[in-house]
Amino acid sequence: MNENIKTLIFAGIGVVLAGLAFATLPAPSKNVIDIKTGKVLFESFSDPAKAASLEITRYDQDKGKVESLKVAKSGGIWTLPSHGSYPADAQDSLKDAAGSLLGVKGLGLATEFPEEHHLFGVLDPTQKVDDSKKKDVGMLVVVGDDKKGELARLIIGKPVKDTPGQRFVRIAEGTTFTDHVYVAKIDIEKLPTDFNKWIEQDLLKLNPMDVQRIKLMDYSVLKEDGAYLAEKRMEAAVSWDTLQALWNLDTFQIFTQNRPHDAALGDGEELNKQKLDELKAAIDELKIEDVSRQPAGQGDKDPKVMEAMVKKGFIPAKDRLYSTNGEVHVDLKDGVRYVLRFGDIAGVQAGSDGKKLNRFLLVTAELTDDVRLPPVLEPEPAGPEAPPATPPTTPPPAETPKPNGGACQDEPKAEATKEKSKAEDEPAKTKSEPGKTKAGAEPPPKPVKPVVKPSAAQLELDRIKKANQRKLDEYNLKKKKANAKVAELTTRFRDWYYVISEDTYKKIRLGRTDIIREGASAKETGFGVDAFRLLEKQGIKPPPPAPPAGGRGPGGPGGFPGGGLPPGFPM
Repeated sequence: MNENIKTLIFAGIGVVLAGLAFATLPAPSKNVIDIKTGKVLFESFSDPAKAASLEITRYDQDKGKVESLKVAKSGGIWTLPSHGSYPADAQDSLKDAAGSLLGVKGLGLATEFPEEHHLFGVLDPTQKVDDSKKKDVGMLVVVGDDKKGELARLIIGKPVKDTPGQRFVRIAEGTTFTDHVYVAKIDIEKLPTDFNKWIEQDLLKLNPMDVQRIKLMDYSVLKEDGAYLAEKRMEAAVSWDTLQALWNLDTFQIFTQNRPHDAALGDGEELNKQKLDELKAAIDELKIEDVSRQPAGQGDKDPKVMEAMVKKGFIPAKDRLYSTNGEVHVDLKDGVRYVLRFGDIAGVQAGSDGKKLNRFLLVTAELTDDVRLPPVLEPEPAGPEAPPATPPTTPPPAETPKPNGGACQDEPKAEATKEKSKAEDEPAKTKSEPGKTKAGAEPPPKPVKPVVKPSAAQLELDRIKKANQRKLDEYNLKKKKANAKVAELTTRFRDWYYVISEDTYKKIRLGRTDIIREGASAKETGFGVDAFRLLEKQGIKPPPPAPPAGGRGPGGPGGFPGGGLPPGFPM
């Protein structure tokens, strides 16, 4: 008999037995039925705005363990205490969840016998149950107020057959559950237990149009003989040309034994636009699957912090932080750079039946290179030429000796001096008083200062100075804004290891064979399939010379610049 047919038969038998059990239950006493049948299950819970916390506990059959999700308001901020108090986008979601329990009525009594709870799937997930009955464990929902009191406590069980929207439920009086199981209409879709339904999933919250440059650092970190070794393969930077709508290869290096070699696109090669476009879209849509809080400590100098980092695939070295599966740098137009470091596997993705994996991601923010360095200013030319210096006064020639010792030679000179002195005294006698003129005479015009036009050289110097100052002002403003955003992002990212899907990781973390493909003219240039025939004729070029001895990694042993991990690091 086909296995699928067997499964359907057994499932049908189970449904029939459950129906028979419900139909043949002992009739409950009249006073029990009158308790909640047709009445609101939680009479004191009438305002969803009073809900200040929500906790959902259920048994995850895929993981084989009980999981709990709690969202609460603390200090005016919504957080998820069940996930390290990660910030939650939960105000509207909590109102919807609480509202789904508001005014819920008992439509009928299913049983009042505790030994029959498993038939309706209302076993308490906080209590220990046999493995055979774990499939009958219900979902516990507790709604609390801002005074740490409870507004509702309910176990939601199996759906009622052939009645959409109705489920079996068991309620608590105070913190103790009753034995009575009721039928109630509840919208379970408003009670999500997935962590990512309660948070802002968009991790980077960037606009893809603002992506300016992406740097791919393809390397791995391996542990050999107690030491961590970095194996580098490629570093490439690509930039997006908005006007041309194409990708440009800015820098390209390949590594041989961790030694870089400048490279370029070969004949018949081109950038794989499809892969790069998918990379850009994946960065824009980067979703959080889960989070893990970093342990409190003194940064990457604290042994506990370092040990936790290594377990997730992040290796602190003396010069920088490495990750076991490479990293990607994303530069934005506003001067902010996101650094994405990819760690180890973080378990199975929820709801994937064990077929999809998750991966740890560490995110940091820093300034881009063009904001770290001041702008290149236009050189200023020399100013206008200065007027020529006044030539030095030549001394008067020496007097020639006069006959008779100069006697009788000075008399004409003395007379001339007297005449000059007399002429100078004459105008003084006829000069009028200050501020007055002779009758009928107009005051002399004021002297007009001549207008001096700046030279062409001076105008050019002024233009360059203004342009440079404008460039500096724009740079300083951009840097100020970028610094503020980096500080904000650092506060947001610094306490968390993020978990993303493996599918997203594969779209972002690309290697050489991903970003470079065979061009349309590859066959014409002999790069395509015919290249193998060419290799048969010409042979393979010898590899580049081996690097000097001294370890696999640049700068010291252990594959890390600076000599590997700090002293005392746990191996």
